[in-house]
Amino acid sequence: RDGAQVLFSGTQTVLATAGLTSGPPPTVVIAYVGPGADATQLTIAPRDTAIGITGGVQYRFDARNAQNVPDPGVTVAWSVADGTVGTIASGGAFTPTGKEGRTFVVGATINGLRDSTTITVTAPPTQLTVISGGGQSAAAGAPLALPLVVEARTAAGTPVPGVAVTFTPPASGAVDPATMVTDLTGRAQTVMTLGHSAGTHTFGATAPGLTGASATETATAGAATMLVKVSGDAQTDTANAALPAPFVVRITDTFGNPVGGAMVDWARIAGGGTLSAASSSSDSTGMARVSYTLGATAGTDTITATIHGVPASAALFTATVGARAVSRWPAPFLESQRRR
Repeated sequence: RDGAQVLFSGTQTVLATAGLTSGPPPTVVIAYVGPGADATQLTIAPRDTAIGITGGVQYRFDARNAQNVPDPGVTVAWSVADGTVGTIASGGAFTPTGKEGRTFVVGATINGLRDSTTITVTAPPTQLTVISGGGQSAAAGAPLALPLVVEARTAAGTPVPGVAVTFTPPASGAVDPATMVTDLTGRAQTVMTLGHSAGTHTFGATAPGLTGASATETATAGAATMLVKVSGDAQTDTANAALPAPFVVRITDTFGNPVGGAMVDWARIAGGGTLSAASSSSDSTGMARVSYTLGATAGTDTITATIHGVPASAALFTATVGARAVSRWPAPFLESQRRR
């Protein structure tokens, strides 16, 4: 009893028999029946907290009965699983001891309700470190398969939760999300999308007052989609002559990056000349070439260049068969006139 109020109560039936008995006497099982005895659920807050070694946390609780109505009569006893990390007062105020670590804060009522949450105590973070996601490769403008994962750490290497990390993409690249707070393991991550240019791309991770981190990724040329005429067009020569310059085209992806190994189909659609090949492959600079020999008939030949499988990429070249110039004067006469 607490004064006139009953706090615990229980009954037990005792059977009396004649003669001697053996064994312990029956136990009277008692239960709490005082203020807050009808509470059926307990929740403590804040949840899963991270603080520095000089910080502190004020915990609170919410107790409710079976009808989900708050029960004002509930009393909670607070405790900490690892007392070397911190202590907690009867009112729920947690104070770190100055040691880094992670422990559980527990709240319990007299009638057996119980709840717990984690608290992580760390020294101030000093650096960000890349955990995974660096050194990947994909087509320019494409998202990378793995996210960039970084970890906030103290000088001793302990992960630090609750650090706001800002991720920075390269030119024309993207990150999602751009900012993220490190979780209970001290980690934050983002999905990376490469920029439009082929080559190496650097993604950064920064946080105020911390040494940042970066990851280098590689963007390769995408699929061949564009064909640009480079040189060799509109040449003129005599009948049956091989043109002095080849027809040259440049093959690129959607963003203008040169594509090597792309197959270009060549076709004559007008005239009587001959192509040196029906197709040619682009080199590492995206250039594809073919030679052309004019036919015997004067006029204009038309040649097309098309990326194999991409009909919309066609480009046109022309070559003209001209008449061979013939002099009406003998060579000795022309030489004498030149000397005069």
